[in-house]
Amino acid sequence: MRSGEGPVAAPAIRHAVGRTCAACRLRARMLLWVPVLCLLAGMPLPVRAQAVSEHEVQAAFIYNFARFVTWPEAAFPGPSTPMRIAVLGDHGFSDVLEKTVADREVGSRPLKVLRCRNLKEATGAHIVFVPKGQPWEPEQISKHFGKAAVLLVGEEEGFATHGGTINFVLRDEKVHFQINPVAARKAGLVISARLLSLAEIVTGE
Repeated sequence: MRSGEGPVAAPAIRHAVGRTCAACRLRARMLLWVPVLCLLAGMPLPVRAQAVSEHEVQAAFIYNFARFVTWPEAAFPGPSTPMRIAVLGDHGFSDVLEKTVADREVGSRPLKVLRCRNLKEATGAHIVFVPKGQPWEPEQISKHFGKAAVLLVGEEEGFATHGGTINFVLRDEKVHFQINPVAARKAGLVISARLLSLAEIVTGE
């Protein structure tokens, strides 16, 4: 599936992200558009300036990562197979991510959030997010998934240099991200040139 090569500007968002009031619908639309606009402008995403939480920013970015990354066709049994996003550990981020991707698709694929207590439960996911404070070391996570077509996203220092694919970094109240192209190639993933051009490129130690 070539989910990352479509137009940068996403179609107008059709539904609110788990909200019903007009103000919340507008906020949800803006939240998903902000990462796209930052990608176009080549800027990191400020957290405070957008009056959103760091979790909301990360969730919006993960949604857009799914749009700018291409998985091998073998990763999806069928054209409408859901894209599974696993969140490791008991973490409030799952609620935010579910609201962010509710009723959305990448290509023709719906997005499904999985709450995983351990690495085994995350097996078969296409994106795995590892929040801070989890008991698994990046090398352990990378070894578990091996060469599986999975985008490993974290937020611990050194995550992308120790086997992870993408790592969030908060600097000066702005969300930046690092990408390890070697880890992406190992997983058979193709990351769009636009996304690579905006990231801090790192390699494994």
